[in-house]
Order: sequence, then structure tokens, then C-alpha cells
Amino acid sequence: MRKMLVAVIALLVLLPAPVLGSADEFELNITNTGVFPSLISVGDTVSLQFTINNVSTNAGEKLWGGLLFIDTDLLSATVADSITPLEPEGVPVRYTGSAHQGSELWPGESTTAVLTFSIRSDAPGGTYLIPVVLTGKRGTCNLGCDPWREEPIYVSLNVIHGIPALSITASSSNEAMLGNTLIINFSVRNLGSSFASSIAASFTSNAPSLVSQVNISDNVTRLEPGDSLSGTVAIITSSLELGEYNGLITVTFKDAKNKSYTQQRSVTFSVVPSDERTMEDHGNEAYDQGVSLHDAGDYEAAIDYLSRAKGYYSLAGMPEEVEMCNELISLSFDAIEELLTPPPCPEPESQNNLLLIGLLVGFAATLAGVFIGLSRT
Repeated sequence: MRKMLVAVIALLVLLPAPVLGSADEFELNITNTGVFPSLISVGDTVSLQFTINNVSTNAGEKLWGGLLFIDTDLLSATVADSITPLEPEGVPVRYTGSAHQGSELWPGESTTAVLTFSIRSDAPGGTYLIPVVLTGKRGTCNLGCDPWREEPIYVSLNVIHGIPALSITASSSNEAMLGNTLIINFSVRNLGSSFASSIAASFTSNAPSLVSQVNISDNVTRLEPGDSLSGTVAIITSSLELGEYNGLITVTFKDAKNKSYTQQRSVTFSVVPSDERTMEDHGNEAYDQGVSLHDAGDYEAAIDYLSRAKGYYSLAGMPEEVEMCNELISLSFDAIEELLTPPPCPEPESQNNLLLIGLLVGFAATLAGVFIGLSRT
């Protein structure tokens, strides 16, 4: 029995030992290298491209029968109801080079695989997390020694639902004198559920000779939902005649699918005669107002208007009118001073009686002295 045991042990020693790689020596890098289209909306078919690289340290650790797929068991309930994988069983991960025969992926080699799925047209927008898993076999054995499953990697996608909807508001009081520049203010707000891009604005009018320029503050060309921008239309009135005109502010923009849209807002504006009043006219207007306020007893306001009138008359070279203003300003100050001066206080009645008694006593004493002097004489 002992001889048999020794023989068995010797036989085992002489047999070649199996070469098994360690799982620590097998390593893959999986990288998401492309998302198509770059802007994703509901109803789209989406392609996810991955690069798989065998970075194992053991030269014999090969990937056999690799399969890349979307693990639907890891999807959230909302995303699971919104997407449909077009390769439900996954796509094979194959070596496509010419360094060796076979589709297994050797250490130092890489390949690509593409997963596709569709999004329902009535799906909600938001962030979609797509879990991607790779399975296969690894090892030096023909067709792999051990099954293998990579930890899932998550691809985050922003899915857009809806379209942009721009609303335009504009100032309602738009008037300028002939020769001046008329400014019409307007604002644009995105009331939709998707962004608007390539935003541009223009202005047209029923005046054929119109010269105008449209400016958008900070050169904004993109509006997210809820955002707004402001702009101005500058009109050179010297290119027009007196009167009232109609104009149209036009805003063009695009959605996530590069589809073009147009939104418009009508406005009215007027060109009125220029102010040709002279300094004398301004002075007369201010003087009449000052006189009216002086007569009404509002002296402080009267001084303000009369001072304005004095300035206009001085610029017009009218010294007599300046002197008129000075006189009325002086009268207004006198009136204010009189209003601010308190009346004299009356003396108390008791003090008046004492004064009268004192005068009588003094008079009696003086009269007595006179009679005494006469008697001595």
C-alpha cells in the first residue's frame, strides 16, 4: 500500500502542472467614446460607441466571446418605460485586426462596439442613465477558462422633450422728434420646454426709406427654457417724414433638431416736429408760471420758475426781462421773510397798572416839593 502511494505521488510530480491565470491579472478598460446624435430628443434612435481595451498584465489572459449589452434590470422604471434596446441580447466584442486569427481579444489589443436604442416619442425629457455591461470568458484556455462579467458603466444622457416657444414684447410709446434717433425697446422670453438657438432679430416697416439697426444685449443667441433677452431697434428719423408708422420685429431661431422658426411682433412709432422754441419762448413760459405761483402765495415755487426765466432771458440777451425777474424774486423773498417774522408780544396788563401808579406817585411827590419850596420862600 505504501509503495502504491509513493508511486501515485511520483506520477503527480512528473505530470505537467496546469497553467491558470489569476483574476487579478485580467483587466479590461471600457470607455464610452461617442454618443449619436449629440443632441438627443424624444423619438430619436441613439447610438452609443464603446472602446474595449484588454490591459491584462498576463500575456495569456485573453477575452473570449465578449458580449456588450444594456442591462435592463439596472434601468430606472422611468427610463425602462421610455427606451427600447435594438440589440436586446447585446453586441459581440470581436477583435478585427490582423495580428492573429480568431476574434478573441489579446492583452494590448482594443476594439469597438456600438449599442443602439430608441426613445419613445411621448417619453419624458431629463437625464437618462444607461447601464452597460460586458460579459465573456477569460484565461489562457481555448475559448476561455472562466466566465467573466465587468462591473456596469453608466452613460448619462440629456434627453430633450418639447420645442422652444419664444414670446416678444415691445414698448408701446415710441415717439421722437424729426432728426433725433428713435429707440424701440423689446424683450424675448422662451416659454417652451426646450432651448432655442441661433437667435437673430430684424426690423421692417411700411416706410420704404427707413434706416434702422437692431441690437441684442450681450449678443445672446441661445435661450434655455424660462430665460429671456433684451434688445433695441434704433431708427434714424431723418430718413423719414413726419407721421405715424407701423413696424414689425422679427425673431428667428432654431430648435434642437436644427428646425427653423419665426416669431413676430408689430409696433407703431411716430415722428413729430422738432422743438423750435427759442430761449425767449422758454423764458416767457417760466416767467408766466412764476407770476401765477407768486399770486397764489406759493413763493418758493415762484422763485424757482422765476430763476429759470431769468436764465433763459440772460441767454437770449434780454436785460429788461432779467430785471423784471429780479424784482419779482425780491418781492417773493420779502413775502417769505414776512411770513417767517413773528408779531410783537403784548405787555401784560398788571405791568401797565404798576407803571401808571408809579407815574402818579412821582407826579404827587414832585408837586409836594414845589409847594414846600414856595412856603419857605
